[in-house]
Amino acid sequence: AIRASFNSQPGDWGWHMPFIQVTMLTGHPQELKHDLMRGIADATIKAMGCKPDSVRITINEVPAEDWSRGGEPISAKMQREE
Repeated sequence: AIRASFNSQPGDWGWHMPFIQVTMLTGHPQELKHDLMRGIADATIKAMGCKPDSVRITINEVPAEDWSRGGEPISAKMQREE
């Protein structure tokens, strides 16, 4: 899940925006997360024409037992698939 918020007025590409939050399951290698952040930043800079230093990205990691799809914890599905 990716959510972006913009803290400036349209046309005002100040240093407060954009702020992009990525939510993903825990367990991904740090290098993959860094690559993801670089890719998102590059795409945001290109699409919005904002300054690189204005792009803020956080990754929120959620354990599989705290995430569900269709009401079933992802951890239960993962155990069945092993």
